[in-house]
Amino acid sequence: MEKYGIVVLVLTAAFVLGSGCVDAVVQDSVSGDLHAHYASRDDLSVGLGCYEHVSGYAYNSGNSTRQAVSLSLTLIDSTTGSIRDAKMLYIGALSPGESRTFDTTLDGDCSGNYRTDAEFLP
Repeated sequence: MEKYGIVVLVLTAAFVLGSGCVDAVVQDSVSGDLHAHYASRDDLSVGLGCYEHVSGYAYNSGNSTRQAVSLSLTLIDSTTGSIRDAKMLYIGALSPGESRTFDTTLDGDCSGNYRTDAEFLP
């Protein structure tokens, strides 16, 4: 009977801790010929705690190579509008028609409701 109680406690804890996790939100960011298509979702791990996982790709739809492309990712609290975390990703040079993938995490809070914005840096 004691084992049954422990199993129920573990399952309840897993449900409560995982209840903030939702499906990925897919977004696009465009700056001239540069495009970013990315998905973000909240996640939970023992080592990182609550975090936002962001993955996607950047591509060049223009006719000339873009040198030193960088993408700024910002995790914003949807309720207050405050910035929770931000990260700059160096994409590198993108030739016409070329794309490059990216994958990173942003520090979240288990009680937060966030959106992730992306913007190409000049």
